[in-house]
Amino acid sequence: MVRSPSQPSRSEAVSKGVGLAAIVLVVAGALAYSNSLTGPFLIDDFRAIVENPGIRSPWPIWQSLLQAHESMRARPLIHLTAALNYKIGGLDVRGFRLLNLAIHLLAALALFGVLRRTFLGDRLKTRFGTRATSLALVCALLWVLHPIQTGAVCYIIQRCESLMGLFFFLTFYAAIRRWNGGRPRLWGTLSVAACLFGTMSKEVMIAAPFLVFLYDVTFVHRTPGEAWRKSKWLYAGYGACLVVLVFLVHTKADRITAEPPYPRFAYLLTQGTVVLHYLRLSLFPVQLCQEYRWSALSAAEAAPAAVIVGLLVVLSAWGALQRKPLGFLGVWFFLILAPTSSLFPLKYLAFEHRMYLPVAAVIVLVVLSGFTAGRRLATTESRRRRLARSGQVGSVLVALVFGILTYARCHDYRNGLAIWRDTLRKQPRSGRAHYRYGRAWWDLGGVEFALRHYSEAVSLTPDYVDAHINLGACYSRLKRPDLAIPHYAKALQLTPGLVPPRYNLGVCLLKLGRTGAAIRQLRDVLRRDPKHAKAHFVLGVALEQSGKRGEAEALYRRAILLVNRDLQRQQDRPKVQESLRRILATMENHLAGTHKTRTALPEIGAGK
Repeated sequence: MVRSPSQPSRSEAVSKGVGLAAIVLVVAGALAYSNSLTGPFLIDDFRAIVENPGIRSPWPIWQSLLQAHESMRARPLIHLTAALNYKIGGLDVRGFRLLNLAIHLLAALALFGVLRRTFLGDRLKTRFGTRATSLALVCALLWVLHPIQTGAVCYIIQRCESLMGLFFFLTFYAAIRRWNGGRPRLWGTLSVAACLFGTMSKEVMIAAPFLVFLYDVTFVHRTPGEAWRKSKWLYAGYGACLVVLVFLVHTKADRITAEPPYPRFAYLLTQGTVVLHYLRLSLFPVQLCQEYRWSALSAAEAAPAAVIVGLLVVLSAWGALQRKPLGFLGVWFFLILAPTSSLFPLKYLAFEHRMYLPVAAVIVLVVLSGFTAGRRLATTESRRRRLARSGQVGSVLVALVFGILTYARCHDYRNGLAIWRDTLRKQPRSGRAHYRYGRAWWDLGGVEFALRHYSEAVSLTPDYVDAHINLGACYSRLKRPDLAIPHYAKALQLTPGLVPPRYNLGVCLLKLGRTGAAIRQLRDVLRRDPKHAKAHFVLGVALEQSGKRGEAEALYRRAILLVNRDLQRQQDRPKVQESLRRILATMENHLAGTHKTRTALPEIGAGK
């Protein structure tokens, strides 16, 4: 039979369907996140981006990768992307957020490719092959629109989660293309390269090689021995990536040597409750929260959830050993969560962005279960068509609901006040949320509102060092140094090595006329930080008031020199330069003798 020129071939129709699916994914994801491009920097964004001198230049690339700032020492590729963002647009938040969205959309396309080729594979093609493209599209569409993903997209520095996720999917996609035949060396190399880039993005990538092997024995070669024989160089490459990952994690000494914030077993037990919460959000993504007030539970409190999750883990492991596709989905879910939900306690017990990859397993399970149930119920051709139409309508409606919820959640990220007000509404007893909300008010000049929420944070969490420091800063701004002193002293009692509260304490003591005590504190500051320009200046003021004019002038000149150096380093940060110029003018006027008896001291700042 000769095909007419106007009749498309099967390959052309497939390509057209794949292209259309890709367009749908990109357009739908872009629309859902269209209001996410102007939100502020949040929490760790300041330490990793705004205050990180290492991103000021991405060149040479190897230096940006190998000399990443301490906050991203184990994630050098994230450091490089931040440096490239800065090179293009400085600290314009829109550039950072646009790249986050682009990474998320690319990850959705990679997931679509993985799922489509899996459904077309020998193991599943008899069940799903005829609907491979549409089923992969539904799964990827629900994944890209799922509201739980906003934590990884709208919180800028959590691109470490989404970028790792992109390379996670690409590792699988390239491996599947290698097994399907055609240029196996090229696809094998690309898979290992994607795995390497993933290890340089986030430590969770450690799960990828093991899951690829499980995928191999479940969907491709079916026995571990055959899988190893036919892909040994691929797995050797993954092993090299794991060596790199271990090296990168080892360089992050603070994470390894720091005392665990929770007892290991208590953390593990509590994660049962956390995982069930994650599962609920996967199915019913409402009441999302930026930060959770979650503390380790007792064994009795954690036991019910731990037993349920433990059974799910056992069932997943059994299914994986039997090389069942459902077992693979279960292991995917739990193995990816394992680095953050096992015996390795982290500072925060729960964060929604940790579900970036695991939620894919939940979505695939629900979609395929619905499709399979519909097929079994369709006893006639007419009923099959009706059920197919119902499934299509249902998928569109769920995607629409997810998109609306995601758009609404992005709106919560529009400014600092909005996201922390929303967090407090859901977690009113969270000291961290009160602290962050207070910080947002401080940045807007609402000192009284900041004071109120810092006080609440201290009340809820008495050992919250940053809250004590910023509460002291509020009292200082309100010209009540007598009320600020106890909070700086408390911060130093909790963490004696901190410089900012010790400097602020010295300033407050000097304002109250306690010159001798101020001098002792300021000398201690300079012992710990010899380049602290403001401490040089204020110590000079204190010594001048004590009659030591010569020593004071030397300190003034040293302070001016240090501020001028800081000005040169901050050429691309106008707001910082403006603040430094004000401080410099105060110092120069004082040195020139135009000051009053009680000079204006450099303003005390609040911590992040």
